[in-house]
Amino acid sequence: MSLDALRTFKTGSNTDGKFYSLPELEKQGVGPVSKLPVSIRVVLESLVRNLDGKKVTLKDVQNLANWNAKLPATTKSPSRSPASCCRTSPGYPS
Repeated sequence: MSLDALRTFKTGSNTDGKFYSLPELEKQGVGPVSKLPVSIRVVLESLVRNLDGKKVTLKDVQNLANWNAKLPATTKSPSRSPASCCRTSPGYPS
């Protein structure tokens, strides 16, 4: 299974921007993404952006997309530093 979730949009300056559509992942059967907490969706989007088949695999994406707070995880997801996952505002150290 490969992910086809990269989408484009027009920016305010009429250039093309790109993003990974999490609802598209759900449509493709990766997992119930719409039911995930926002914090988990942020990490999931980071995994999808960094999906390379080595450090981040499709199984990693599927495991996180099917995250359940009531069941302990039996696998670990690859982690990214917060600075590379979530850009901070100017003035705050990353």
